Amino acid sequence: MEDLTGIFFIPAMLNKSTSSLLPAIEDNKLAWFPREILKPMIEPELAIGDGKIYDEVVSDGIYNIYKIANWQEYIDYCKNIYEKTTTNLKVFLNENEQFEKSIINIDVIESFYANKTGKNNSLIREIEQKIEKINQYLQQFICEMRKLKKYNIDDSKIISNKDELDIWLYTNVRYISFWLAVHYYEARWLEGDYSVTDNQKGTTFENVLKKFYKRLSMIMPCMVMTFYMLPKQFEPYNIEGNEQYLYNIIDTLIVDEAGQVSTDVHSL
Repeated sequence: MEDLTGIFFIPAMLNKSTSSLLPAIEDNKLAWFPREILKPMIEPELAIGDGKIYDEVVSDGIYNIYKIANWQEYIDYCKNIYEKTTTNLKVFLNENEQFEKSIINIDVIESFYANKTGKNNSLIREIEQKIEKINQYLQQFICEMRKLKKYNIDDSKIISNKDELDIWLYTNVRYISFWLAVHYYEARWLEGDYSVTDNQKGTTFENVLKKFYKRLSMIMPCMVMTFYMLPKQFEPYNIEGNEQYLYNIIDTLIVDEAGQVSTDVHSL
């Protein structure tokens, strides 16, 4: 046995009467590996298979050997033992690489890692897309901060929460936003936006009143009046004589000293 140079041996019987070789089934001689080339008798890097796996394969298929009827079935049986023993890679798996307890063959491993690779590639693409969006937002932020610097707005302080952001916007952006809005609507007023014709001036038709207040708000966005004046200012002419008001024309209604207003007045 010491002179054997093979790694896998398939027993056969010689029939003296016919001088032919037969599968060694009757004597229960099974295909085998020299133990010195299987784990744990040799280092995992040098082993061609696992001795424990070989024992499991042989034990699980011990009764199948009696069903073998010819050489082809015998070769297939031995080939199954060889492939399952030599292609099992459990000795090289990490703790997080979990397979079923059953014998692993190369197809199972390839399928497992193909699926794992596909999921990882999808995750990588999602991360790359998120990184791209973050870079776009970063460039947009840098561009906007450069614009603010033109108006001497300090951006050196790092903003870490919503409250700090509110304070920063109120003390920095609010003024320039107000300044730009004032002059923007002044320019539109000068250009004649929402102007009324000479014939429309002094009338209280609904379309005329809407134009009038939109144009007036460009240079006078805040109007002050009493509860008694308010309904009359927003009551357009109605040919049928019914009461009709411009209910949706006021953006924000602020009532000063609301607690001192009589119920019969403010409820109307």
